[in-house]
Amino acid sequence: MFKVTIKKVILVLGLLGIMAVGCVVAWRRPSSRIINVSSMAQVRDIIFSDALNRGSVTDVLILFDIDNTLIEPTTDIASDQWFDACVRYCQAKGLAFQEAIEHVRPLWIRLLYRVIMQPVEAQGAQLVRELISARVPVIAVTARQLSLAALTMRQLHGVGIMFDSSVLAGQTIALNDGSSRMRFEHGILFCWGNDKGVAVSQLLDRLGFNPRMIVFIDDKESHLRSAAKIAKQRGCKFIGLRYGYLDEKVKNFELDDESIALLDRQMQPAPVRGLVHSLIPTTAPAYQYFKPRQS
Repeated sequence: MFKVTIKKVILVLGLLGIMAVGCVVAWRRPSSRIINVSSMAQVRDIIFSDALNRGSVTDVLILFDIDNTLIEPTTDIASDQWFDACVRYCQAKGLAFQEAIEHVRPLWIRLLYRVIMQPVEAQGAQLVRELISARVPVIAVTARQLSLAALTMRQLHGVGIMFDSSVLAGQTIALNDGSSRMRFEHGILFCWGNDKGVAVSQLLDRLGFNPRMIVFIDDKESHLRSAAKIAKQRGCKFIGLRYGYLDEKVKNFELDDESIALLDRQMQPAPVRGLVHSLIPTTAPAYQYFKPRQS
């Protein structure tokens, strides 16, 4: 009887030991959360209450998406929802997904040079400036292609957002995606449609920076999940903020007749410059819209 009791005690102690090890491993495992938010006020509250209230602010990385998160056109033309709807329209016409993107992209780029940009919320620009002034590592991560780098900077400067003032903005780094199309410059990571999480991880490797926490604000949850996966692999905490301020606008968007005519014409060999120009009336050169505001 005594021997049986000893065996039971040993068994119980062994089980308790295993449970303790499991608790320690769980406690050490980096946490990952994706939270739906509808305003930049919520974004700010979470950043300052959950990310910047412990330890140094220099080991937290804040990532901002650009389109439909920080800026949007004053017209639906050339917006994210316009681009996505155009791709779907071309697919309905029989084009494969990648073919549809290749048909829409030249039109979108041409229009992007002509539209006027505005902040999605004024608080977005204020938050970026506040974080940069506090020396918090902040960068923008965009699906835009590298050829739009100069235009993107002008558009951001035009609404008072200057990622080139970030503590991480001092380097220009070409990332390896097999074609050298991803690049970090002036505080903006241009992913050109590549996986944002992979691009961020490559950038951190090149910078030699391993933050204890990553906070990513993006209107598309798929990008947040990609970044969360990378954060877990790197052993750092992650907060993804799925920014839904424009959700209703995106949900209710429908292509207008002129855009449909433009797409139909684009799928033909005829040039489209005349129709593109007629879509967005303007009385000034396109670049006038993107000059930095004078203080």
